Amino acid sequence: MRTVNYLMCVVLCLTLGLSCDDEPSPTGSTAGEVTAGEVTAGEVTAGEVTAGEVTAGEVTAGEVTAGEVTAGEVTAGEVNSISLTVDIQNPMSGALVTDAQSVGFTAIVNIEPVDIAPYISWTLLSDQNRQIPVLYDPSQGLIQASLTELENRNQTLTLTARIAPDYEQSFQVSLVRDCQLSIDFDTNLDENLWRVLGSAVQDSRGWLEMTNFQINRKGALFLVGAPFNPGDLDVSFKIASGACDEIGSCAGQEISDGYAMSIWNITTNDIDNLWSIVGGNGAGISLSRLPEAGLTERPEGFTIEFDTYPNYCPNNGFYDPVQAPHVEIYFDGKYHMADDNISREESCMLTNPGEAYPEYWSETPALRDNQWHDVRVLIQGNHIQVWLDETSVIDTMVPNFEFKGGVLAFSGGSGAVPAYQRFDDLIINSECTP
Repeated sequence: MRTVNYLMCVVLCLTLGLSCDDEPSPTGSTAGEVTAGEVTAGEVTAGEVTAGEVTAGEVTAGEVTAGEVTAGEVTAGEVNSISLTVDIQNPMSGALVTDAQSVGFTAIVNIEPVDIAPYISWTLLSDQNRQIPVLYDPSQGLIQASLTELENRNQTLTLTARIAPDYEQSFQVSLVRDCQLSIDFDTNLDENLWRVLGSAVQDSRGWLEMTNFQINRKGALFLVGAPFNPGDLDVSFKIASGACDEIGSCAGQEISDGYAMSIWNITTNDIDNLWSIVGGNGAGISLSRLPEAGLTERPEGFTIEFDTYPNYCPNNGFYDPVQAPHVEIYFDGKYHMADDNISREESCMLTNPGEAYPEYWSETPALRDNQWHDVRVLIQGNHIQVWLDETSVIDTMVPNFEFKGGVLAFSGGSGAVPAYQRFDDLIINSECTP
């Protein structure tokens, strides 16, 4: 150490023009000399750091170390600490689709930590790949959506929450199609489901009046909001035909024409064209009127007719299978039992056309007694059954018949003889779409 100090002294001596023959003493020094180890102001010894400098690894004030996140962001790894629950209040799982459409979708969200609630994105999908717009209020934890456009079919709704960067969680509710449609005509009809045409009006006493004791009238009720698919069909309703305004009086008076339940293999867009050419009870079509609707052949259809006025031809022969009120099956709007390829005169010469269509018709005099009658129509494959007041009037297998679905219609009409044609308490049970 003394050697180092001596060398430093030599340097200083030479600089100041002094003699350094002798080695300085260890304890004293001449004026201006610097003892060993001293440093002039501002100099820095090896390894020391001046004020404000940062050594390796240190962080200046305000800097963020790796892994820290600015306010509002969610880092990978933090998502594992999120607690998210959703209480779907409407619709309840298993609810009927028709009810869900009116109630709408409502869900309450609970999330921890609450600070990230505004950063959740939500989607609501039906399993028909249809996205339903949602309204989300993070301050109340409330999700709402309209379901008015939801398809009337069995389906599942999936509500999905997403939080950046990779958090996702889903919640589901299952809906069931209402396979039964019913209407008692005590309240206004749902225009999204039903279409009323012609002279049909809702009577204030709680039924649908088709002709209101007027001649040459036809009225109908078409199911337009839920065209049903092929499959079994079970329909029940009430009818009452007569010449008096009050039920239960003036039984047996002559009236025309009756009722029909028809299934037309058309779309709802074709209803107006069809309605322009049907006559009688609202289901029969004259071959000569087809060009009026731009048709070259009969539209495909299936009809159960409740005929209160049998048609006949003078002097012998008749269109209908019996000269009495009757229930009858016919197809494609062909209300007479004769084939289209023969003339009216030739068809009038048929003395007993009903013999050519066994089990397709049944005489039912009660149809014009001005009383309510319960009707049930059951289609199972090609097996057709009809009951009037729980009495079987038709029970037959129709060869090559295939129920194709389409548009369901209930109609009533009058001809040259007026009538009240009342229709009530309709219940439709059809096979649900999966």
